[in-house]
Amino acid sequence: MESQLSRPADRRRSPTEIETHLFRKLRNIVAALLASLTGCQPPAVNQVPTSATQVSGDSIVAPILKDLLEHHGVPTDADENWLIAENGMRMTGAVVKEYPSPKGTASIQLDFYFELEDGRLLIESVGGLGATKADAVKDGIQNFTGGSFHVLLSSFFNVNADDQIEIENWDIAGTSRRVTIGGMNVRTFTDAPFDPPTHWFPIVQNAIENTNLPRGTHWFRCYYAQFDNKPSAVEVLLDNNDWQPIIKTMSDIDWPAKDDFYSVRVFGVIQDGGEP
Repeated sequence: MESQLSRPADRRRSPTEIETHLFRKLRNIVAALLASLTGCQPPAVNQVPTSATQVSGDSIVAPILKDLLEHHGVPTDADENWLIAENGMRMTGAVVKEYPSPKGTASIQLDFYFELEDGRLLIESVGGLGATKADAVKDGIQNFTGGSFHVLLSSFFNVNADDQIEIENWDIAGTSRRVTIGGMNVRTFTDAPFDPPTHWFPIVQNAIENTNLPRGTHWFRCYYAQFDNKPSAVEVLLDNNDWQPIIKTMSDIDWPAKDDFYSVRVFGVIQDGGEP
């Protein structure tokens, strides 16, 4: 019988190719695990910090956030690991969790904190994956800037980020509101082309518009992750807390099934003052 290894069609992978393939596969698994553990969201409702006195930044993430802000024309002063902008807003960031990971990988959660004028704390959480903790932090920062950062710049610092966001007027419970929405942040760990589904967002928007949402500033995050042809995480947060009606809406959407990990994420800020 002819050996399978001797067939002309057989293509042997070099050690580097095998290592790269295994790392991608491992990263798929770790990403799915991270999504299933947290959805990259704040802790349980009774553990979500509600004021700036309950949290603090760290010496790793806070300086990176400072550099990001100043690069976009938002100077800040430092108060320990908190940053204070000219408009008085205080903000910071920190690595809040390091998850057990297979050897050769690191998975972490980064939280970014923005204290609003009324004292509420906006928390935006992202996951980071990499071969080392430093790589995971870098990945988490890229995750943050790719989906949330420019929304915050536009909403709270009046920075022009039109190439990264959409500003729309939504009629929410009969009131026109200004909604700043970031681009759809898609994460995959394969070279295979993947066109992210977009049909789901108008469904979610319609559900939000039919919600009796009080006036004032609110923020939401929609997140869906899938691995091995089944959901790893489905979350929708409103003002840091699970938004159960919209979570069901997200769960009922016909998401494409794929063997490899993928996730989609959209962050938005709702404010008073929409056009009539």
